Amino acid sequence: MVARLTFLGFLFIALTAQASPQVCSEVFGPRVVPPLSAVAQGLQKLKASEAPYFYVTDWGLDFITTPDDMFGYGKMMKQSFRRPMFFVNKENDRVGGIAAYKGNIFAEGYYREQDATKEKPIRQMMRQQPWLEWNETTFSYIVKRGNPVRTLLAPWTKNGKVTIYRGLSKDDLASVLEAQRTGRLEDLFVLRDCMFFTPDENVMQKWAVEGVYLETTLNEADFDLAYGGIEHNYVELALTPEAVKRILPHIKVRQLAEKKNAS
Repeated sequence: MVARLTFLGFLFIALTAQASPQVCSEVFGPRVVPPLSAVAQGLQKLKASEAPYFYVTDWGLDFITTPDDMFGYGKMMKQSFRRPMFFVNKENDRVGGIAAYKGNIFAEGYYREQDATKEKPIRQMMRQQPWLEWNETTFSYIVKRGNPVRTLLAPWTKNGKVTIYRGLSKDDLASVLEAQRTGRLEDLFVLRDCMFFTPDENVMQKWAVEGVYLETTLNEADFDLAYGGIEHNYVELALTPEAVKRILPHIKVRQLAEKKNAS
């Protein structure tokens, strides 16, 4: 019995040493959960013009590494390997902040804060969006600039494509069906240069307040035609007119009640 316990103790120490270059990291499934100190260090690498998308710079970054993880961000970072998590550090939860997903860090609501319209095209945002990629080898964050759509869609991508959804009103549905019939997209892009979709079925069900939603697939070759970001605590896609034109013939109209009955 003693020998068995000694062996288990040795195995625990060995696994811990291999899993983490620092004591404050943890193995979570197949990935290493970034420590909050690394998150703070990564955010410090952002340009002065980029940091405000993530946090109120006047407040500093002490809120991330509070004693005893006062705000529970360490737990949220673990949970981010299952679903996006939103670290609140703005005046309220509708003006942006830090979002974690699969250990990577994104500016929550980046699209919303940019207030992209037809006069401020979405493609400009795609080229400029800052985000932090977690590097397990160096145990640090790398600042990325550009569209993180492929990283965000990776968990949902199967056989080179991803199923996406859009909950909508009956008025919106009429516009989609008319565009599908005529091939004219003008009515779909009156105010904005995109249409919103999500790969998350649970989010779609919240959007489909009138019980109707759209379902289609986006091929991996077309991923770069969509803006990817975190809106509050879910992955959101903003499809450009070119992307919508490609998927329009394949869009299916679904009833939420049918999906619930099937499940």
